[in-house]
Amino acid sequence: MTSMHGQYFEDYTWKNRLILILSNDPNSDVLNDQLKILKADKLGLTERKLKIFRIHPYDIDSLEKQEDVIVSERIYNHFIDKKETFQIILIGLDGGVKLRQNKILSRKELYTLIDSMPMRQAEMTKN
Repeated sequence: MTSMHGQYFEDYTWKNRLILILSNDPNSDVLNDQLKILKADKLGLTERKLKIFRIHPYDIDSLEKQEDVIVSERIYNHFIDKKETFQIILIGLDGGVKLRQNKILSRKELYTLIDSMPMRQAEMTKN
């Protein structure tokens, strides 16, 4: 597991899990398809403390609001694998990268991964 380098998303560490959807094209079909999959279950995202960020070289936003406090090009360049045009990254509550892939991530795959994590297991036990 690697650190997400707190300078980018330090406000979310220990509060939220993050999904970073990176694409070199803000209008790409794969980016839009991934967003549709995730947006279709807001309750599931909320239960798992997930915040979603769409990032491309010239802009960054979340599903909730514009993120104007962050320089998108630096973040894009920091996280993107230069060989890829699309990537999705899951960052855990601790700030570590838990998943990185260059194909669409299903909700089932995402939720199974998160629900198997020790911190998520503890959250489910408390509720």
